[in-house]
Amino acid sequence: MGTEGFPVDHSTLDQHPQSRVIDYLRGVLVTAGALSERDEQMAALDRSLTQIFADVADADDLKLLQAFTQWDQLGRLRRRLAGRPATYNQINTIRVQVRQGAHLMKWLRGRDTDLGKCSQREIDLWLSDGKSMRLHARPFVKWAVAHRHAAGLTIPSPTRMNPTPPLDTEKRIELSQMLLTNSTIGLDLRVAGLLVLLFAQSVATITKIRIDQVTHTEAGIHLLLGREPVHLPGAMGEMVKQLAEDRRAYSAVGRDSTSRWLFPGLHPERHLSPATLLGRLKELGITARATQHAALRDLTASLPVAVINRLLGISISSVDRWKAGGQWAAYAAEVARRGTTLRS
Repeated sequence: MGTEGFPVDHSTLDQHPQSRVIDYLRGVLVTAGALSERDEQMAALDRSLTQIFADVADADDLKLLQAFTQWDQLGRLRRRLAGRPATYNQINTIRVQVRQGAHLMKWLRGRDTDLGKCSQREIDLWLSDGKSMRLHARPFVKWAVAHRHAAGLTIPSPTRMNPTPPLDTEKRIELSQMLLTNSTIGLDLRVAGLLVLLFAQSVATITKIRIDQVTHTEAGIHLLLGREPVHLPGAMGEMVKQLAEDRRAYSAVGRDSTSRWLFPGLHPERHLSPATLLGRLKELGITARATQHAALRDLTASLPVAVINRLLGISISSVDRWKAGGQWAAYAAEVARRGTTLRS
C-alpha cells in the first residue's frame, strides 16, 4: 500500500492473516478517512463461515448447513441489527452454532447415516460422548426438524443447563465498597465494576455506553441504560461524571475527548473490547456472570421486572430465563424415561 503496489482498501488487508497489527492498521486508516468504515464483526463471521463450509465434505450436508446459516441465523441477525453493527457475542453465537451443526453431520456420516435418518437415540449418544459445546447444535437441529429435514429430534438448551450461581451478598457488598473507596484502581474499572455489581449490566452493554447517555442536571447525574435514565447517587454519580470528562482512549490515534464512547478502546473510534474489560474485572475478583446474577437476584426482590426493564434495559425475557431452572434435569428425566420404555 505504501509503494502504491496495492489499492488502499479492505480487500488488501484481508489478504493478510488476521492479527492485532492488521486490525490496528485498519482502524487507523478508517479514522484517517482512507478506508470506509465497515462491520468488522460481520467480516470476521464471513471468514469463519467460509472455513466451516470448506470442511464439510458431503454436498447435501453443505447445502443444508448453508440454508440454515443464510435463512435462519444471518437473516434473523440482520433483522435484529436493523443496520447497526454486530457485536462479538452475536457473531460468535452464530459461529459456534453453525460449527456444531457441521460437527453433528460429520459424526453422523461417520456412522453411515445422516440427519434425515437420525434417531433421538443417536442424538443422545452424540451429546453424551462429547463436551457441553455440542448442546449448541440445538438451533440447527430445531430448524432442521421445523423444515422437515429431520424428525423427532431434540437437544436441551445450553443456556439453562448449568446456571451460574450468583455471588453471595456479603462478597457483593465488599466488592462494591472497594470500588467506591479505592482510588488506586483505575476510574474506568471502578465505574464498570459498579455497573455490574449494582445495576446488573453485562460487560458487552457497558463497553457500548456512549457519552451522550450521561446527563448532568440540577437533579444530579443520570445514566440512560433503558428507556428512562436512572439516577446515579452520591459517589457513583460523581465517578461517572469524572470518567465522562477525563476518559482516555488506549489508542495512540484519536486520543482526545472527542470519542463518543465512555470506555474508549485500543482502536480508533471503537469502544473497549468486552473481552478486555472482562479480563481486567476478573483481576479484581469480579466475575461478570456471577456478579450480574447477584445484582439481578437483589433487584428482582425489590423491584417489578417491568421497572427493571424500563430503567436498566434488561429484557423481561432475560430476567425470566435467569429465574427459570431445571431444563437439564427435565431433559435427563426424559432420557431416563425413554430408556425405561425401550427396556420394557
